[in-house]
This record gives sequence, C-alpha cells and structure tokens, in this order.
Amino acid sequence: MPLFIKYFCLCLSITLVTSSLAQKKPTDKLGKYGNLIFKVENVQNPKKGPMLVLIYKKENWAPDKPKKAFKIVKVKIQSSTQEIIIKNIPFGTYAISLIHDVNSNNKLDTRWFPPGMPSEDVGASNNAEGGPFGPPPWDKAKFKVNKKEVRIKTIKMAHLYK
Repeated sequence: MPLFIKYFCLCLSITLVTSSLAQKKPTDKLGKYGNLIFKVENVQNPKKGPMLVLIYKKENWAPDKPKKAFKIVKVKIQSSTQEIIIKNIPFGTYAISLIHDVNSNNKLDTRWFPPGMPSEDVGASNNAEGGPFGPPPWDKAKFKVNKKEVRIKTIKMAHLYK
C-alpha cells in the first residue's frame, strides 16, 4: 500500500474518532443538572411585585446584591405560601437569597435608619440568619445540587423593617 494511502487512512481515522468524542461530550453534561424545589412562606402582600430568587456560588455570595448572583429568577407570587421550582441548575454548591421586590425595581430596598436594614421582605436558604450588621454566612445558607431533583427546606420570609 502506498505511503500516501496509509497517511490518508490514519488522518481519516483520527478525524472520525475526534468528532465522535466531541459529539458525546454535550450529552454527558445533560445528566449533570438538577431541578431545585422549595416552598416560601410568610410572604406579606403576595400579589405586589415579584419574588427575586437569587442563586449564588460561594465566591459571589452577597445576598443583597442581585448583580452578583449566578442566576436570577423572578417568580410571580400568588399567596403567602408558594412552591417554587427552578429548573436546570448545574450540579454544585449554592445558596439562595430571596427578595420580595414589592416595587419591582429589581433590587433590595433598604432603610436610611438604621442604615442598610432591608425595607422589603427577605429570606435565605436553610433559613440562615445574618448578624446585626450583615447577611447570613455562606456556611449556614449553602446546599448541594447533586441529583435530578433537590428539595430544600422551606424558606420563611423575614420582615426586618418592623
């Protein structure tokens, strides 16, 4: 067999193997996503404004800053208790911050005194609570998405402005 044909067959084999491996990669990733399911309760004024569900990774944990969230989902709230489903979350460790955005301005409104105190209802995964001058710590709010359906603890909204 001439050298040219051997070289051509080798190149063709490498191309076919490489393309078949490249095609398998996306299907492998499909199994590494889960749906997140949880209930929210104690929502005041449920029909006013959306609930901002802010999903964070550890390096961006800033529950009062929606722009730092890994994913933001706006949910229309119908009652004081409601189930929420967030689909296609990549496997990993996350924490959730909830803001009931009553005035629909896509941010957490705060009081001028005491400074930084939320004037809208808030919540966090695992019902983690912050200290007197800050948000809940990551370690108290974190949870894992590691299967197709993950149910986390009901989040009770806090009314810190009263």
